[in-house]
Amino acid sequence: MTSNDKSIILGAVAEIDLKGEQTPLLLMFDSNNKIFLVIGSHRFEFSELPKGFKASYKNVNGTAFNISEVLSELIPSLADELPRDIPVKLEQVLIAYQKHDSSDASTKPTSNKLEPPKDKSNLIFSTRLGFDINLRELPLLGDKIPQEIDFKLKSFQILYASQDIDQKSIEPFAEDIKINLDRSSADDEVILPSGLNLFAELQIGKDSEFLFLPLSRPKKKTTSQSPQELSEKEKIPTPPSPKTTAKKSTSLSTNFDSEQIELWLELNKVLGPISFQKIGIQYRPKESELWFFLNASLSIGGLTFACNNLGVGSSLSEFKPKFRLDGIAIHYRGSDAVQIGGAFLRKVRPQLDDKGQQKTDNQGNPLFYEEYSGAAIIGTKIKDKKITLTAIGSYTEIDGQASLFIFALLDYPLGGPPAFFVTGLAAGFGYNRSLKVPEKVEDVANFPLVRLAMGEPPPKSGEKGGEIDLLSVMNDLGPYIPPARDEMFFAVGVKFTSFKIVDAFVLLIVKLGKKLEIHILGLATLTAPPAISDDIEPVAEARLALKAVFIPDDGILKIEAVLTEGSYIFSKKCYLSGGFAFYTWFSGEHEGDFVLSLGGYHPEFKIPDHYPRVPRVQLSWQLNDYLSIKGSTYFALTPSALMVGGELEASYRKDNVQACFKIEANFLVAWQPFFYMADISVEIRASAEINLLLTKTTISVNVGASLSIWGPPFAGRAEFKIAGISVSIAFGDGNAPRPKCLDWNEFQKSVLPAKSEVCSISISDGLINKIKQEEKETWIVNAKELVLVAQSAIPSSGVEIADIQENFISDISHRNTEIGIRPMGVRAKEFKATFKITIIRDKKPVNQDFKYQAIYKNVPAAVWKPNNGSISYLPPGQDEEKLVKKALSGFEIRPEKSVEPSKSQEIEVEKLLSEKSFPGSDYNWSSTLISQAENGAKNNSANEMICENTIAKLTEALNNKANHQRRQNLLNSLGFQGQKPETSISESFAEDLFDNPILVSRI
Repeated sequence: MTSNDKSIILGAVAEIDLKGEQTPLLLMFDSNNKIFLVIGSHRFEFSELPKGFKASYKNVNGTAFNISEVLSELIPSLADELPRDIPVKLEQVLIAYQKHDSSDASTKPTSNKLEPPKDKSNLIFSTRLGFDINLRELPLLGDKIPQEIDFKLKSFQILYASQDIDQKSIEPFAEDIKINLDRSSADDEVILPSGLNLFAELQIGKDSEFLFLPLSRPKKKTTSQSPQELSEKEKIPTPPSPKTTAKKSTSLSTNFDSEQIELWLELNKVLGPISFQKIGIQYRPKESELWFFLNASLSIGGLTFACNNLGVGSSLSEFKPKFRLDGIAIHYRGSDAVQIGGAFLRKVRPQLDDKGQQKTDNQGNPLFYEEYSGAAIIGTKIKDKKITLTAIGSYTEIDGQASLFIFALLDYPLGGPPAFFVTGLAAGFGYNRSLKVPEKVEDVANFPLVRLAMGEPPPKSGEKGGEIDLLSVMNDLGPYIPPARDEMFFAVGVKFTSFKIVDAFVLLIVKLGKKLEIHILGLATLTAPPAISDDIEPVAEARLALKAVFIPDDGILKIEAVLTEGSYIFSKKCYLSGGFAFYTWFSGEHEGDFVLSLGGYHPEFKIPDHYPRVPRVQLSWQLNDYLSIKGSTYFALTPSALMVGGELEASYRKDNVQACFKIEANFLVAWQPFFYMADISVEIRASAEINLLLTKTTISVNVGASLSIWGPPFAGRAEFKIAGISVSIAFGDGNAPRPKCLDWNEFQKSVLPAKSEVCSISISDGLINKIKQEEKETWIVNAKELVLVAQSAIPSSGVEIADIQENFISDISHRNTEIGIRPMGVRAKEFKATFKITIIRDKKPVNQDFKYQAIYKNVPAAVWKPNNGSISYLPPGQDEEKLVKKALSGFEIRPEKSVEPSKSQEIEVEKLLSEKSFPGSDYNWSSTLISQAENGAKNNSANEMICENTIAKLTEALNNKANHQRRQNLLNSLGFQGQKPETSISESFAEDLFDNPILVSRI
């Protein structure tokens, strides 16, 4: 009680249960029958609710109200979830509490167990920001909005709920929480998620869009579930808007480590000359600032002005708006003959490591970098042919080093044969940059470089196609080309047509850095027949995306293709889809394996984890309201089997009549031992509802037939079904097939290469030249770098090298001993194939002068897996092992001792300048032709003339017939017979002899 206040104040402490914590509350009573809730230095006027209470706070002094501080006082555990500081200047704050009544809860049986009721006691904290933002104040665009149209952000509110609030639970607080919630939602549907959230209303004319941004940090959960499963469950629902019926595309980022939270909402609205693409809302906890961004464009005549991240922001503690612009673009099209455009973009991006995680400094602060991007487009006409040149690039610095990227595209018919008529070229280069190629072939069409080359920009203003949005291309491309030290890439592309039927673009990318990677991305559209007139539609159109990758270090080649949306045949209602893949492994864990698939695999095939998943080649055709046709097909080839099959189904529905026809076939062929199996089935179903004696009766007929065959020997079973009656007929040997074992001659002819090719020897390093004389080939090698490779098409169980013990052969102990011959029924203990090596010099074995290292390969299990003396076929997928791994297939052979290079004898310079002869010396100089030069030294001009004559005479002497033959004989003796090398010597060689220093005595 103060001197000016005559009221009596009493205090009491109460406890409430919030999120499992007992939270003390200080209540104060005065003589005016008012109750106050005191939290820190703030006093809330208290009023009672059914099963709870609510308290309001009026900001009389106009000071900033710290939301984080008040909530942390109530629930200390929220300190880790809330931003560190949210000081907001508010007019009024509401706190409401509703206690959960256990008598209202009912246990619900779940999986035969009673589920205990969840604690639904809830604390709600609501604040309204006392300002609106008139977006007419935005520079560049605001004054171009028609005056009669409202365009502003209003009804800002920050809300906290300790529990998710559904439609039923929100009713007691509906009048106090002034947000537009969907009252038509189901009672148990969450319309206000738990945590701290920001709401705002965007008014555009008579329409409103409601923005929602979560401000709480995500809760850390300890669970064995995968991150993907958690991310699916932790998605925060966005409250629905009753005034918005169309689905909006939103993008939400809640990365507290980067100290910003943002949400983007697609608008695609047009107000007068302005087109609005999307709007974003961002909160920066570190600065306690709230920002709103707008991506829009202004069109006046042929001039289009676009902005990226045109924003207005303010501190929450005091409304002082400030503006920001990240990028601008200008595009002018005066006519079809003139097109000029340019763009500039500045982006602040997070630094990411190789795993895509945010990098931090030594203090744990997230690291960012500024990237500056630019683009230009110029178009005109040359001889009635349109030419367009587009270039984009970006620059930044990372770890003190420059990082840049450039990509240029020329769109102009350059010409060529009809089968390959070039209509454009592209080239790109990145230094200290990494290029992230799409992982899935389905994403090739959306890859920014491919999309730019094909002239398919993202839709604007709800329309498909349109002018290329350079800002959008640069913004989308940024995450694909992050800075990366010591990495670079090159890209070359060509756009072409083939007989005007195929329109395609292929981009070759070579990445250099930690390892070499070669990628090919392509997009092609096949139209048959080509466009003749607007009245005639093509019979077929196929849109194909292609992706190929070759990584030598990983030992893999991948080629994938898929039909994209819009492919059809016969009619645009006859949709086509499907994919193709070819993978081969030439080193590593799966060395020797391969797979080729068009449309997938046999239904019983168990797909190995490293095989691609290929979608079925499918056709779906709704001919009219009553008749539909659909079908699918596949083909696959693996080291163990070949498989092919498909199905076709036609359905008819009209009134009370239904009919269906279906045919299906699956074929499977195994390699040696040869085996095949096939299943073919046909089914016809029909039904009709008729009135029989004033009673509706359904008459149905089902007819089916199936045929299964296998062999050898040929056998099978046929089955017929009519109206529930089935008849089965078996023919041939009905037992499980036991193919006959091959003998050696049959196995050799059908599986092994020719005898001369079973064993091979090659040189992998140190080769200088190959000389062929008749049918004999001679190798000239560098003994220091010599590496020979000896291999066999038959895996080896042992090795025999004279004078070399097996334990002295590198890596020989790792060979697989479980090898047999499956087509012959040879067991592992019966299999014996010895690899023998003999190296002879001067008719004597010199194996000990070399060292040997074993070479291993993975070989097909269908050929080299032991069969315990019998052959039984296992369908693909039931036999887990497709390859026999670590089979000894050869050796690398190197000299045991490396050849030491010889050293030249040192020569004293004075000895080279002397005319005297030294007994026993290797250097005796004569003065042939040099005297003429000495005599001409008296006169410089005369000396020059004599020198020229001397060079000419020396050249003539070197090229005379006798010397020419001597050089030819020398080359022949070195093994160059038949090569006919050019041995004539030009004057330049003779001139070099007279260049400084000249090895003669001093003049």
